[in-house]
Amino acid sequence: MNTRGALLDQLMAASWPAATVEAHGGWAFRHTAGVTRRANSVLISDEVPDIDEAIAAAEDFYRRRGASSTFMVSDASCPPEVVVGLESAGYVAQSPTWILAADADEIDLASPQPSSNWVAEVAQAASDSWFDCYWAVESGRHQPTAIEVYRNQLLKPDAPARFVTVTRSGQPVAVGQVVVVGGWGCVQCLATSTTARRQGAGRAVLNELVAQSAELGARGLFAAVMVDNDASLALCTGVGLRRSHQYRYYLGPLG
Repeated sequence: MNTRGALLDQLMAASWPAATVEAHGGWAFRHTAGVTRRANSVLISDEVPDIDEAIAAAEDFYRRRGASSTFMVSDASCPPEVVVGLESAGYVAQSPTWILAADADEIDLASPQPSSNWVAEVAQAASDSWFDCYWAVESGRHQPTAIEVYRNQLLKPDAPARFVTVTRSGQPVAVGQVVVVGGWGCVQCLATSTTARRQGAGRAVLNELVAQSAELGARGLFAAVMVDNDASLALCTGVGLRRSHQYRYYLGPLG
């Protein structure tokens, strides 16, 4: 087991709180109506006595809530025999994602510096302008009902958080969030308007999130980035985050 990676899997779950969490041995059944994936999947972090029974219990948990069962499988914390069990039950891996991480003293903000045209604003909660900017970029990836779930559940973790909005001429063009839990800053919700991409707005957001994470006492920083998102991978590795491990979602025939 990748001990640090397994810890980051747990901290990432705490940074994106599901509405309902039910423990089943070393697995956590997470459900949040109206969204998919991270807050609506099984987090597998340890062994269970009977893998087939645990899969069946998860399927029943989601069936009773009108949802398809999805399993989040991490290279860092999931026993390999679980993958065999899931594949035997007809589940297929999708959406491979990197966890990138670094200790605080490994973060590099020296070069390149973003343009001075950007102004970073920091808040402890998501303002309407922050959310409007984020949702304008991300809404196409979500169900219409997800908007209220984001506002009222997912963006309100039980841990210190900071929301950064970068503006140009007073208009929000890029946003991000950092949640500090367990001594680590989880960077998430990075979004840049199409009109501001490849101009340093995303880097300006990330720089400020790094600074806010340090102010909140984080000893390290991490982020989840899909393996095919070259722009976000370049952004995160550009400040010193390095590939820790991958996770992917296993979906059934009706997932």
